[in-house]
Amino acid sequence: MTLMHHSSDAFDHIKFGKLSTRHGLSQSNILCILQDAKGYMWFGTQNGLNVFNGYEIKVYTNIEGNPDAIGSNVVYALCEDSDGKLWVGTEGGGLNLFNRDTETFKHFSSEQNHGIVSHQIIRTIYEDQNHILWMGSYGGGIDTYDRKNGHVKHYSHQKANNQSLSGNLINVIYGDSKGNIWIGTERKGLNKYNRKKDAFIRYPYQQANGSMHAKSSKFLSGDTVNTIYEDRRGNIWIGTWGGGLNLLNPETDEFVYVLNDKSSFTHSDEIVVRGISEDKDGHIWVGFWNQGLIKINHESGKIQSYKHNPNRSSSLGSDIIWTLYTDRSGILWIGTWGDGLNKYVWEDNRFFHVNHEPKESNSLNNNKVTCLFEDRHDTFWIGTLGGGLNRFDRDTGSYTFYLNDPKNPKSIPNNFVRAIYETKKGDLWIGTDGGLSLLDRKTNTFSTFQNKPNEYNALRDNRVYSLCEDEHEILWIGYWQMGVSLFDPIYRDFYHYDHQKNALSSNNVWVIYEDSQKHMWCGTTNGLNKIFRPRNYFIQYKHDGQSGSSISNNGVSDIFEDSKKRLWIGTLGGGLNLYMRDSDSFISYKKADGLPDNNIKGIQEDNNGYLWISTNFGISRFDPDNQEFQNFSTNDGLQDNEFTIGAVTKSKSGEIYFGGINGFNYFNPNNIEMNKNIPPVVLTSLKRRGKNIMTQKSFDNLKKITFNWKDNAFEFEYAALNYIQTEEVKYAYRLEGFDTDWNYMNNKRFGRYTNLPDGQYTLHIIASNNDGLWNKGGYRLEINIIPPFWRLLWFKIAMIVMVCLFFYAIYIVKTISIKKRNKLLETLVKKRSKSLAEKNQKLEDEIIERKKMEESLRQANDEIEKNNFKLKITMEKLQQMSRTDPLTKLPNRRHMIERIKEEMDLYNETQRPFSIVMTDIDFFKKFNDTYGHDCGDYVLIEVSKIIKESIRQEDFAARWGGEEFLLLLCGTESIQGKNLTESIRTKIETTKFVFDGKPVYVTMTFGLANYDDNLGLDGSIQNADKALYLGKNQSRNCCVVFEEENCEC
Repeated sequence: MTLMHHSSDAFDHIKFGKLSTRHGLSQSNILCILQDAKGYMWFGTQNGLNVFNGYEIKVYTNIEGNPDAIGSNVVYALCEDSDGKLWVGTEGGGLNLFNRDTETFKHFSSEQNHGIVSHQIIRTIYEDQNHILWMGSYGGGIDTYDRKNGHVKHYSHQKANNQSLSGNLINVIYGDSKGNIWIGTERKGLNKYNRKKDAFIRYPYQQANGSMHAKSSKFLSGDTVNTIYEDRRGNIWIGTWGGGLNLLNPETDEFVYVLNDKSSFTHSDEIVVRGISEDKDGHIWVGFWNQGLIKINHESGKIQSYKHNPNRSSSLGSDIIWTLYTDRSGILWIGTWGDGLNKYVWEDNRFFHVNHEPKESNSLNNNKVTCLFEDRHDTFWIGTLGGGLNRFDRDTGSYTFYLNDPKNPKSIPNNFVRAIYETKKGDLWIGTDGGLSLLDRKTNTFSTFQNKPNEYNALRDNRVYSLCEDEHEILWIGYWQMGVSLFDPIYRDFYHYDHQKNALSSNNVWVIYEDSQKHMWCGTTNGLNKIFRPRNYFIQYKHDGQSGSSISNNGVSDIFEDSKKRLWIGTLGGGLNLYMRDSDSFISYKKADGLPDNNIKGIQEDNNGYLWISTNFGISRFDPDNQEFQNFSTNDGLQDNEFTIGAVTKSKSGEIYFGGINGFNYFNPNNIEMNKNIPPVVLTSLKRRGKNIMTQKSFDNLKKITFNWKDNAFEFEYAALNYIQTEEVKYAYRLEGFDTDWNYMNNKRFGRYTNLPDGQYTLHIIASNNDGLWNKGGYRLEINIIPPFWRLLWFKIAMIVMVCLFFYAIYIVKTISIKKRNKLLETLVKKRSKSLAEKNQKLEDEIIERKKMEESLRQANDEIEKNNFKLKITMEKLQQMSRTDPLTKLPNRRHMIERIKEEMDLYNETQRPFSIVMTDIDFFKKFNDTYGHDCGDYVLIEVSKIIKESIRQEDFAARWGGEEFLLLLCGTESIQGKNLTESIRTKIETTKFVFDGKPVYVTMTFGLANYDDNLGLDGSIQNADKALYLGKNQSRNCCVVFEEENCEC
């Protein structure tokens, strides 16, 4: 690899994200980084172990006297083995194994008999291909632990054995793709483990002095190895302390010296490489101690450096770097010493942003960019609104500014630059608010043409907004308010077009364009014009509201013909238009079709045939063949969502530039890739009434949970383990068995269910990544809500058994009674043998009577059972009636007070706000007096239906009394709740009620007040009532929010 040193130029700005103690990190010195198999990010610091889910950080620290806490707060090493177990190396606390289910740590220290580590300072941990853990300690050499058979082995330096470790201070253990294990030591160089001989190969080194100029050597350039990394091409990179970066050739065992010359660095006594990693494009990133970050392009060998710039908040946070790590989504995590974590996210740097830096003289001098152009000499020109003309030289990385000097007639005539155009002959023309100028690039002077009153052969106006050269090398000039002029540069003659019936549609010209058929097009504020030369014949195209094939808006901001000869028209308010030459008509694409905004500012085509469109709300990539839009906003690195009309160009290398109100963006369309990583979805919180629901397992392994029927409400939070533009991540959830549709939450991460019936449910949460790719599997939690005991099967069986036993007891009692009676009868028969026939008849009568009694008893029992069932139904109805208004079927005042008290309990626990709305029907007495009480009841019922249909699922509405209603808006303060009440008020006002064939018009007045814990329930309701009566006194039919100074009574 041939390396080329390259200092960063003014265009090469990338953004680094930050994660610091302000975001929850336990400490700012980052010693190690790991992404586990589930997707969580782990960070070891000098004050605890941190785990990050993209939103929150959880910290594990040592707690004195707690055997389950981590052994030490200084975390140097992290390793997840092939079984998903997390091993943690600490300073002073030995080796720790993290239990994910219980979130506790098991300690392995050197003080334990038969322990698996021989030293308390573990600097590095690695699992090899045979599932053997290698632990490198700072002072005790290396310990290995075979997790299958529990075998432990120790390696250390032995003076008499040159195949032993070269030193016992181990900084790094690294395994390459060929199964080799490399060991970097402190002051004792590099080792490679020979598995066959169970020995180590030592690589010679020389003391680093920072002045070595050889390209390669048998000697490592330093004696201390901090980091080792194998790239995807099999190269072994070695970072040293004082000896810079080495690249090992495994075939020759020679070291190529990279970045080890002190003269290449500033203010450094030593060249210290602390971290090495590789990005998704194969470029090598190197982190230095006190020298920032360097990227090595693996194809060109170009070296780009990035350092902390105190004038740029998005620059690297610190030049002191300890470790680098690239996660599975391609994010480069940069662990610094003293500034926490920085991260380079390629999605955040798809669009490079160039703007004015107040404390940097060599930067854009004004952020209002009006036009951009790359000339044939690869020089880049930027026109600004107030900063004149900026020239950027890519070779030197320097800016030159052309500003108006009133004392110099050869200077640019005005600092408001509107257009830049290079003719076929190479003349560079500049349109300004002070006239048209030709730049002499040799002398850096301007020849200016300006308006001369009453002279035809001159500019019509000094405000030149657009320039275009036609096939005859005539320069077309578009003015603001004065139409178009044609200028012959050879004869210095002018010819003018202005607004007439059969000519130009407006004198306000945004753009002039020549298409492949040599027709001239002119876009104005009042339509599109097609000009046929040389007859000067005009066709005007204007919007026709009665025709779907006309141009969609008269404000034409840009015109562009793509590589397939399709002519695209950008409009202000009407979106993008495609001109159909065959039918002389237009097809429009608007926001409803996928555009981010209908105000088009610029159009350009990339080398793949996609159109790039700037708007008033970001940039869009349009695939004309598949009719698909992909939109980008400030979250993707745009200078602002608002761009400037006509400020667009494409360089020879294919980069596209768009100017806006905060500088300009440039990008290589080939590098605009979508994030294809599907983020895992995890549950982060499960609460009931604001309190955590305790479980024996962590949420990661929680698959099932059971609730009692009384505890049938819960809140939950969730996260997608996506660390790229988390604000763009979208969420949805549903409770299978309860919800029929998904609840789409945008980027909100909170959900809630209340009053769930008993049964079996599955909570299903899904999420997208920042580019809209959804994890449809998501997270699933089975929820079982146990019914009350009287609805359980065992209780029903027990009740049936008890009833059967009851009737059986009756049967036994009756049987015993009959037997006694029969015995008595037998005695009487013996004593009264003479009257046997008569007694037998009496006995038959008694038997018949007994059967009747038994039948009556059975019927009585059936009747009792029916009455009990009716009584139960009646009690349930009475209970419901006691909490429900009989007319409107809404909850009544009692039910509402109970519900508000529940919300007050939740407020006391979580401080979640809520508001109370008091509302009543305006002039309600009129309905009763005019139409009768039946009409009044009808109005109350219909208004109740509208209120019930309009409130949200979590809100609550009740009839308070008479024509008054009370609304409870959960989780919403009164200012936000006003939007909801306004929608209810409007719906009632616009609803035509019909009673007895006659229209009845109803309005309502609403008073809103926040719940005030100091005032309690009654005081808060009184505040809403005060706001209601303020609205009554003002105009009625309105919504009033309680304010102390306006509602005093």
